[in-house]
Amino acid sequence: MSENLNPYAAPKAEIEQFEQGAEVEKIRREHLNTEASIKAVGTLYILGCVITLFGGFAVVLRWTQNANEISDPSFLSILAMLCFGGLQGFAGYALRHFRRWSRLAGTVISVVGLLAFPIGTIISGYILFLLWSKKGRTVFTTEYQGVIAATPHIRYKTSMVVWVALGVIILLVVAGAIIAIIGRS
Repeated sequence: MSENLNPYAAPKAEIEQFEQGAEVEKIRREHLNTEASIKAVGTLYILGCVITLFGGFAVVLRWTQNANEISDPSFLSILAMLCFGGLQGFAGYALRHFRRWSRLAGTVISVVGLLAFPIGTIISGYILFLLWSKKGRTVFTTEYQGVIAATPHIRYKTSMVVWVALGVIILLVVAGAIIAIIGRS
């Protein structure tokens, strides 16, 4: 005998999908601040890469005008600075895309940053905490990548206060650079 279907019954499959979707959204919302912070660290590393490479190449150009030998110790320190800047950019890009191995690269950079007492120590300590905390480890898992893919509509919203503070910091850095350039003339 065939089973009679009740046309007024709630569709079970859709409810199960909704419940799974709600659970995935809950997981994403619980980890959204950590996710945004890790992306911010990636951006910080990329910015550090740009500044380090720009400064390093400027020093190399100036150094080549005055130096005679490549074996000079100052050349090796410049080369190390350029390599570190490249590592920062590479790690920053990978952190922004939650590559599993980028936690190790971020750890190496942060351990070096611990030496920049006191501000670098505080920032690098926070980054290490962020990368190795339970939520930080979760964000880098393959399963969480599925959560991100399933919830593209959930986005972190940066407050206006943060944008204003960022604008002020950028203005101060640009003003400092202009004053430094004018002061040398």
